[in-house]
Amino acid sequence: MDKNKKLIDEQIQNFPENSFIHGTVPPLLEIENEHFDTVISFHVIEHIEKRQFVS
Repeated sequence: MDKNKKLIDEQIQNFPENSFIHGTVPPLLEIENEHFDTVISFHVIEHIEKRQFVS
């Protein structure tokens, strides 16, 4: 998942056997619960503000 649509489109062309999603975190509205077995995440936590976790 990445907010950069151009990057996602390039990755889909280069790696068609993998899944790529255009979107932002949070929220994760584009993904159903328990949809993936494995998720690799880089440079995400530092971009999530504390107030986004408070309900």
